[in-house]
Amino acid sequence: VRSITVDSRGAGTVVTIGLDGPLDTRRILHFPMDDPLRYVVQLRGILRPFREEVVGAATGQVERVRVGFHGERRPPSLHVVLDLVPGGAGGVRVLPEESAVQVVVDPRPGG
Repeated sequence: VRSITVDSRGAGTVVTIGLDGPLDTRRILHFPMDDPLRYVVQLRGILRPFREEVVGAATGQVERVRVGFHGERRPPSLHVVLDLVPGGAGGVRVLPEESAVQVVVDPRPGG
């Protein structure tokens, strides 16, 4: 992973995880979690930690992005956790690209 950026796009938020090269989509796991409200993206097969542990966000949908490397797992994995704004986040879409993974957080309808 070479970069993680957070951008407001329209009424939503886009978190872009920039990669050094392609990552097989079967190595990307993602799921929501509650209490506190968050969305987890696991990139399996990442061999070293990302340099930052917290990436500032403060959008209408995402409070912050936390990053954790889990070298003890097989395969090693990097977890990118989006702490979501309660009542602000609608659906989340994960869009793998050739050298990036985009996580699009739509605003809550009517929000």
